[in-house]
Amino acid sequence: MCRAVEDDVVRTLSRTGTRLDGGPSLEDTHREVTRIVTRLAEPDHYDAVCALLRAGLGDRPDGRAAGAWDIADEALRGLVSARAEWAGADPACTVAGGWVLVDRVARIRLTAALLAQARARGGNDAGHLVNAARRYAWNWLRLPPPEAATAVHVRRTGELAAWIGAFTAGGPATEGGAG
Repeated sequence: MCRAVEDDVVRTLSRTGTRLDGGPSLEDTHREVTRIVTRLAEPDHYDAVCALLRAGLGDRPDGRAAGAWDIADEALRGLVSARAEWAGADPACTVAGGWVLVDRVARIRLTAALLAQARARGGNDAGHLVNAARRYAWNWLRLPPPEAATAVHVRRTGELAAWIGAFTAGGPATEGGAG
């Protein structure tokens, strides 16, 4: 029930451009995500993001932290191996599927930040941070690297957008496509 109310609030705010708690509107947020995703399609930017992630991950630590580092390192190597699918891709493809790329970059960055904090703090705090990094990496970074959207993804995204547009405009909508 609470989730349904929250979804309705977000939907209403996005349609009206209203800001919640003085933050950006949902439309502004969507524009920013689109900007980030399309920038990641630029080869130089993609390479720079991977280099920053590598620098943030640092050297492989000893002990239990090595498990989280290994998973994050493998996820980062996956991003590097998927470069050809993303860097220089058609912006329509990156917009259709790029959120998974942004999500993967953010999750690698968060794992690296937890490991860096563990190194910096030491003691009992380090143990808690290492455990958090291990659980987070295990839960979110073991999946294969994100794939760029194919022509089928772009077509389906277009169909979904048309269907949503027809539905919200009060027109007829049918299951599975624009109506």
